[in-house]
Amino acid sequence: IQLADIDRHVLEIRDVDAALMRIAAGDYGTCTDCRDSIAIERLQSYPTAKRCHRCQVKQEHDYASSNRSSI
Repeated sequence: IQLADIDRHVLEIRDVDAALMRIAAGDYGTCTDCRDSIAIERLQSYPTAKRCHRCQVKQEHDYASSNRSSI
């Protein structure tokens, strides 16, 4: 369980670091996939969001589809 906690913390730190880099580059609040603005409500609830809601849903759908067994 401790390793899972450590992994989660490392991922959170990476997300924060990536958000800080987007701020420094002037890209914070811009979707990394479609380049549209990320809704302020999304950023308020998830400050490290790198995708707009539409692109995040697509990413999750595509990721889930690619992890399905072909058996």
